[in-house]
Amino acid sequence: MKRDHAIGTLVAMSATAASLLCLILLATLPAVAQEVQSNPQVIDEDYHDTSIPVREMTPMEPLGGSQHLVIPLRRKPGLPVVSEEPDSVTQDLQEIQPVRTTNKLNFDGVFDRDRVAPPDTNASVGNTQVVETVNTSYQVFNKSTGASVFGPVEISRVFSGVSGACGRILH
Repeated sequence: MKRDHAIGTLVAMSATAASLLCLILLATLPAVAQEVQSNPQVIDEDYHDTSIPVREMTPMEPLGGSQHLVIPLRRKPGLPVVSEEPDSVTQDLQEIQPVRTTNKLNFDGVFDRDRVAPPDTNASVGNTQVVETVNTSYQVFNKSTGASVFGPVEISRVFSGVSGACGRILH
């Protein structure tokens, strides 16, 4: 029994010594600095403008019309890549400010204005409003009542006063 305890202690001490030796050797290696970029290329903007406030924008007709467009769903071949390492872009939950909720409130979101399938839906929740986007449209809702505050309108409406490609592209 004493012999087993002595062997366990010897193994633990050996592991500790090996770890310390590795740390000392790593500390003596020179640190590799990042390459410093020289002569960066600066690309100036083509156009700069300030849009009118969203609440003052007039709604536009949806772009899809009566045609129904189906975008094929393409999946990557093979198994998903899963890493054991923590996600480097995960947000720190301590830095995020809490947002008030209205429990048990359901309301319909943006309807299928452009008739594209499958829909690409996104939402952003603030203290007083919910903004939802579906494909090329967005709508703003009152968070407490679920009533529409603005929209639905085309996302491209934000760029309607901009010259160049941004103002011409309607999706």
